[in-house]
Amino acid sequence: MHLLTGTDIINFHNGRDDLLILTTDGEFTTADHSAIVSSPHKDGQATAYDLVVLDDGTEAQVMVARSTINEGDWFPDALGDDGHLNASVADEMAAIINTDAGLTGLLQIHEIRETTAAWEKADQEANRLAGERAQRVAAFVQHCGGNQSEAARRLGLDQSTVNKLVRKAKGATAKTHNQGRALTAFDETRSIVEWARDPRCRVSYTTLMHRSAHLDEGQDAAEIITTPGHMDPRLIGRPAPPA
Repeated sequence: MHLLTGTDIINFHNGRDDLLILTTDGEFTTADHSAIVSSPHKDGQATAYDLVVLDDGTEAQVMVARSTINEGDWFPDALGDDGHLNASVADEMAAIINTDAGLTGLLQIHEIRETTAAWEKADQEANRLAGERAQRVAAFVQHCGGNQSEAARRLGLDQSTVNKLVRKAKGATAKTHNQGRALTAFDETRSIVEWARDPRCRVSYTTLMHRSAHLDEGQDAAEIITTPGHMDPRLIGRPAPPA
């Protein structure tokens, strides 16, 4: 998306369509009145800043109509003797439309959304690389016989950094294992995510994942799924004491 320019208006005027419009995708294009299937006016026509729908489903806002330029009511000196739109007038028109249609604010929103999307993508990549770094450092520590001091010396890192990366790698491995783990309850076997969404589950996904770490593989999980509140991890999966 960009702000409307005098060149945009001149190119529109040199064409044949009735309307210069801005689509919801942020693109300037043109359309005929005949293509409008929905407008604020009963006769199906449209004027500046009207919101319209075209016959191909495109939703757009009208920027300016050809008739507005040609009739000369807006800018009497808009057209030269040759019938072409004067560049200086086109620039003035563009400045007015940008202000009246709120395009400056729309452009800022568009740019913020684009920047946010780029930041989120970069953040995801940074997190992926951070996880990979931790796994590689943890593997190198194992190569050094588990000696973090030796690994830190050879890598040129502080031992505290190596320690944090090793713990990060172990945590990621445990989380991946638990997330992919299946629990069996009520004669049904489902993933932890699926059980957390089940109406019979009385705890959050995070709590259920934490509890599942204390459950033996294949052990019935009904207790940890249906018991609200705090559970002592040491008692999970153990039979109740005799009455």
